[in-house]
Amino acid sequence: MKALAGKEAGEEARRLVDRLCLDRKLREALRAAEIAGDEAHRCLACMKALLARSEARAGGPAESGKAGAAKTGSGMRGLGRAGTGKAPSPAETALGLFTAHRDDEELRSLLGVNLFDGVEWYAKERFEELVSLGALVFAVSPGSPAGARRKPAERAALAEETARAFLAAELDSGYRVDGLGAALEKLAGKD
Repeated sequence: MKALAGKEAGEEARRLVDRLCLDRKLREALRAAEIAGDEAHRCLACMKALLARSEARAGGPAESGKAGAAKTGSGMRGLGRAGTGKAPSPAETALGLFTAHRDDEELRSLLGVNLFDGVEWYAKERFEELVSLGALVFAVSPGSPAGARRKPAERAALAEETARAFLAAELDSGYRVDGLGAALEKLAGKD
């Protein structure tokens, strides 16, 4: 699907899913596999959100911001390690995704971000689900953080390593949105 859509492939793929009602069919298949209806619905909502943002590949902090994984648009293609031309590390990729998508309202809702006593918190289980699904979507997406096409095994490895960076940062975040950003900065060596 995405290969046919061009520059805004992620959003076009999402529109195609909506137009063909593929989410309904996938939800039915998940229900047939004995997955609870609300879980199937949330999983598909996450997948559609990530699919729409799969062109937004991060290489390092530089754009806007979000707690977890994605925002529509061109993302941060071409950003590598501080002008060296090298591909970003998985921790830098995770930090770039966090920074680029920190304020994405759809993702904030999917992550269960809430404000309590002046602190923004996210739901652990939803975060882990979104990271896992994000790794899957980005592993099968043809783009890469540096803008070059990668072999499928390289994409899968980068997606897995980036997911591990998110999960490592989660341990130090205390489930606080700002704590996640600080932990990712520390992992990326930007603190």
